[in-house]
Amino acid sequence: MRVVVEVPERVLFALTDRAEDADLTVAEYLLRAGLTIAGVTESRQSTVARLQSLGLSDAAIAQHLNTTTTAVASMRRQLHLPANRRFPGRTKGHAA
Repeated sequence: MRVVVEVPERVLFALTDRAEDADLTVAEYLLRAGLTIAGVTESRQSTVARLQSLGLSDAAIAQHLNTTTTAVASMRRQLHLPANRRFPGRTKGHAA
């Protein structure tokens, strides 16, 4: 599905600033805002915590959320959650 939103340039600049502050694209920011208003979404922190508890690595969570590994790692640290190993079961220096 494709959605086109036309906004004045000054509004786009404001949206861009807010989206960047949230480490999102403008499209992600607008979608998340719409879903939040509709009561259909969980917070990004809740999503990171839930996926971390399922054993996903920061890289896997970042891919799922379409963001950077650094952003996920930062949020995980803010939540005081440990990092999950990228390859569970492997020990350092030994191939599976």
